[in-house]
Amino acid sequence: MLRFMLTVLTVSGLCAATVRADDFKATIKKIDSEKSSITLLVNGEEKTLPVSKDAEIYAIGKGKKNKPGPKEPISGGLSGLKAEVEVTITTIKSNDREVVAAIKVEGMKKK
Repeated sequence: MLRFMLTVLTVSGLCAATVRADDFKATIKKIDSEKSSITLLVNGEEKTLPVSKDAEIYAIGKGKKNKPGPKEPISGGLSGLKAEVEVTITTIKSNDREVVAAIKVEGMKKK
């Protein structure tokens, strides 16, 4: 029983170490919906990242009484985005590969 518990704890620790999420603000430079990738301008440097097929692409709707509103999906998904728009990107790192898991649009209304 002790050996089983140690094995479970070790495997859980390894899984947690391989998956990390990072958030950063960026400006969209180019969108390639065929290859599911996005090129961003981050701190003056261009960075191209693959976008997960199940990535969440949304804007925040208007809320009531100074509270954030609900998430409003961008119609068209990745192809519904435009260049030169400010976004907050959430990436997941797994096996030394950074993949976009969510795109929160800052300066564009939903279509």
